[in-house]
Amino acid sequence: MNGTMSDIEVMEFVKKSFPEFYADFQDTDANNYIYSLMQSLYLFTQDRIEAEDYKIVRKALQTVETIYRMGDKDVRNAIDSVFISSYAHYLREMPQLKTMVLSMTPIPVYNLYINHILHRAA
Repeated sequence: MNGTMSDIEVMEFVKKSFPEFYADFQDTDANNYIYSLMQSLYLFTQDRIEAEDYKIVRKALQTVETIYRMGDKDVRNAIDSVFISSYAHYLREMPQLKTMVLSMTPIPVYNLYINHILHRAA
């Protein structure tokens, strides 16, 4: 399914559906808003993993899944190149958390992660 949600619509969606994250988000690059949002969302998720706040980690990963499913091409590219790439790197560096974190990852996000790992290995 190809989504049609633009970066501005993603901002509104995140603002309404994930206020725990959005309250701390500061757009540092208005020209690359969606990339800035994905980097901030990744860093927020990493912080919540390390704080063992798994309820919020699940919500963050579910938010990524929804944005990916509903997002347009630019939104999907930002998720792939920023969030998934950073997420894969983090899990590679933190093997003690990998199984636990992946167990709470929605299947579509898990598939993006696996696809990233396979392409990196090729």
